[in-house]
Amino acid sequence: MTHESRIYKIAETISNLNYFDNIFLLGINNGKLERQELFKKNISIYRLDMHETQWLKTGIYIKTLNVIRLTLNTFKFLKKIKPEIVHAHNLASLPVCVLYKLVNQKTKIVYDTHEIEARRNGWSSTIQFLAKNVEALLIKFCEVTVVVNDKFQEIYKKWYNVEAVRIFNTPFYNKLEKNNYLREKFSIDNKTPIFAYVGVLDDSRGVDHYLDFALKTNLDICFVFIGRILKNEKKIKSAADKSNKIHLHDAVSVDELYYILRSADYSLQALHLRKAIAMNNLLGLGNKFFESAMAGLPMIGGGFEVQSKFISKYDLGVVIDSGNEYKSISTAVEKIINLNYSRLQENCFNFFAKYNWDNESKKIKEYYYNSLI
Repeated sequence: MTHESRIYKIAETISNLNYFDNIFLLGINNGKLERQELFKKNISIYRLDMHETQWLKTGIYIKTLNVIRLTLNTFKFLKKIKPEIVHAHNLASLPVCVLYKLVNQKTKIVYDTHEIEARRNGWSSTIQFLAKNVEALLIKFCEVTVVVNDKFQEIYKKWYNVEAVRIFNTPFYNKLEKNNYLREKFSIDNKTPIFAYVGVLDDSRGVDHYLDFALKTNLDICFVFIGRILKNEKKIKSAADKSNKIHLHDAVSVDELYYILRSADYSLQALHLRKAIAMNNLLGLGNKFFESAMAGLPMIGGGFEVQSKFISKYDLGVVIDSGNEYKSISTAVEKIINLNYSRLQENCFNFFAKYNWDNESKKIKEYYYNSLI
């Protein structure tokens, strides 16, 4: 378990209820981390003896074995600490929570899914079918179901007749001071607009489209990509070497990221213009969206339903139209740099003032007091 920002925030919110003596965050290891460590206050991280590289392997046989291993190891841990309430943050961890509840009927379950679990990217139709049926059965044992956006909420209501609580994955409210970190690090001219992309560098998020555009355009712009490279590392680094409009920055801690974002001018959101992708991805809205708004970065994005809806509804930037990738991105970039920057930035700040963790976390307190304690 590393960099689980949503889980960390939920744990802090629960800790602040001052009801529980101990809160455990349970996950798997990467072979390099401590088995157990104190996170904050009465919150501890405990990592099971399962390597994350094994967990990421695909195939129904391997996935089934991994779920069985996770279930057995987690069940032993739950029997040892005897929790009153357990949170399952994905479908793989839900079976063991239900199993433990059958043994200890006083236990209550919160199913806080970050995805549309039965429509994950890369899953075959067979695995999706099995996942949906398993989820339909197990979700009945949960006192509370939580989802990360309104569209997911609609789907869980339609599929399972569940009144899920919607809690956006957004940062705590804060105001960040403007700085020149990116300009100084990459020697970018003061007049050149900086567009920042945050997240894993993956073609499914449109990174290939942005790179291709930056290599070809004559516009005076600069794209900075902040995050881990998942695939095509040589191709991506080669593009950065060829153009002074492309810069790569390693993934950083959350606090560092917020500081870095405040040194950019605009943000590049995930982009979907061409290939078919899973429903889970198509309807998702990640924390990077809210982090960009927090930093006051007018944004470019497109092809993702919830993301595009928010950009248009709150006038946060420009939605890229589908079609020729280069032309569509070029039109969007030219449009956004000619719009009223102060107005767009103020819209971003106002949006974040409405959707931040200080406000969203109130719903956790509500469902705890109303349904759990």
